[in-house]
Amino acid sequence: MRPPGFQGILVLALLAGCAAHELPVAVVDNAEYSVATGMRFLGRGQYGPALAEFERARALNENFAPAYLGIALAKAHVADAGSAMAALEEARRRNATSVHATAIRVLTILKPPKWLDQAEREFEAGGGKSARDPELLLAMGRAYKAAFAFDRAAALLSQVLAQKRGGEAEAVEEVRALEKIQRAAPASETAKRVALKGQVTRGELAALLVEEMGWPRLPEATRQAVEPAMAYSFATDLEESPHREVVEGLLTRPVRGLRLFPDQTFAPDLPVSREVFAIVLEDILLRVKGDDLRGAAPVTSGSPFSDLPADHFALSAAILLTRGGILEGRPDGSFGPRESVPGPDALLALRRLREVLQAP
Repeated sequence: MRPPGFQGILVLALLAGCAAHELPVAVVDNAEYSVATGMRFLGRGQYGPALAEFERARALNENFAPAYLGIALAKAHVADAGSAMAALEEARRRNATSVHATAIRVLTILKPPKWLDQAEREFEAGGGKSARDPELLLAMGRAYKAAFAFDRAAALLSQVLAQKRGGEAEAVEEVRALEKIQRAAPASETAKRVALKGQVTRGELAALLVEEMGWPRLPEATRQAVEPAMAYSFATDLEESPHREVVEGLLTRPVRGLRLFPDQTFAPDLPVSREVFAIVLEDILLRVKGDDLRGAAPVTSGSPFSDLPADHFALSAAILLTRGGILEGRPDGSFGPRESVPGPDALLALRRLREVLQAP
């Protein structure tokens, strides 16, 4: 129940506002706050709400360059190249020195013709090799990564860590991924594209096995009989897949974990989990090197992994591959069976497997 006089007090407050000829404005209703909110939406992949916040910032202050930079990023993420580049130019008119890092990010997203050359020009305009701005270094490092120039990317991102001027949290994950990519040394175009992926799909893994591992040509010490239900190379859902040819090639010599499903589909776009990845690699390893390898990683009592019970279908594969150094173990004793396999992790594991297969 409202206290006596509440409505009268409210009316007086409104009249006071009218007497000043302006309505009260919330403290956070300013261009800076809207841009910060928009960037948070952008980081979560919510491009519509992000764009709304950047547009709000522009309405509040039409000379605020960060508002236009935010609009450029949001438009780039929804593939509206014309609007993204126009917003960049509006930002450049208002504050030319603030544009370079965002311009590199926009070019990296859109990838227009000769985009890397344009990104390098923006980098040079922002300070080039003498740059100490972590945002500029991060943007150009990620551009080189997107262009498969992994060594150049690592060099710039390492500068962010060495300078300690901000951006370290973002750079450290990038550098770790790049270290794995460099050690894996991807050769095929498929492998280079997969190196940038946060999760590998069944179609991509099939392509890696064929193109990077040369699986169909590898000799087998233990040839396994193909199960009758999997003897056909035709999958009903490969018509639109860019990996159709390699998948059908793989299915002529099926691998455990990458066979057809009972409904005769392959699901090429389905992410590969660590448990499935483990049994795929184990199957190839044992078929090429022989079943005697199982003795190198016997299961003594129970499971060494906190999240893999003793009766889990991938337990023997996880033990064999982690003890053999093909898959990386975890300090906390878990395996993460249901987690997706990031591209750099997949490439590095396949490189290690290839080395084991080639060893005498």
